[in-house]
Amino acid sequence: MSCGGGLINAFSRGGLHGNNKLLCIRPQHMSLAPRSATSNRLNATLTSVHWQGDLTHLLCDVAGEAVRIVMTHVNPLPRAGDKLALYFEPGDAVLIEVQ
Repeated sequence: MSCGGGLINAFSRGGLHGNNKLLCIRPQHMSLAPRSATSNRLNATLTSVHWQGDLTHLLCDVAGEAVRIVMTHVNPLPRAGDKLALYFEPGDAVLIEVQ
């Protein structure tokens, strides 16, 4: 699947038809992309950072959509306005058809 000029690999149940799809990924299954990642990479702008104990919540803007990722041991900590590349493993994503 192509998304914003990038390639997205995800699991789907059965054949999907039409152009409207929803990519579902749990926030804790996303991370900052390794430099070698060429697929499943989303370009984002960090809008805010929130700490909750050992967890760091990063709220990002991806092509006008809010995306939240939850990470541990974030060092160095990015700052609001930073450009980030987000990554997820294909097995951590599910693609569903939107009516």
